[in-house]
Amino acid sequence: MILVEDDKSVDRVKAAERAWHDAEYHVHAAYAFPEKLGDFQNLFVKGQISRFCDGGWSWWGDARREAIETVGDVCGLRVLDYACGFGGLGPYLASKALTSRAI
Repeated sequence: MILVEDDKSVDRVKAAERAWHDAEYHVHAAYAFPEKLGDFQNLFVKGQISRFCDGGWSWWGDARREAIETVGDVCGLRVLDYACGFGGLGPYLASKALTSRAI
């Protein structure tokens, strides 16, 4: 286990973490956010909220789908998609006529 010894070390760790995430996003951005809305919605449903038994790709598909179903009709509500990977939930909910903000 590596212990961070000073503020400069913390800054280097943060910079390295930021660089990794920026590179990861750059590589996958076109796939994660297709240009056509319908393609994005289909990809999000298949990759994020579909159950494995329904052909979904995500380990968390059941939990995410259940959370969205539990919330119910959210038209007109504001959503904060905070630090959630590529932030696909915000655009997905926005495509369902919500006012959303992704950070």
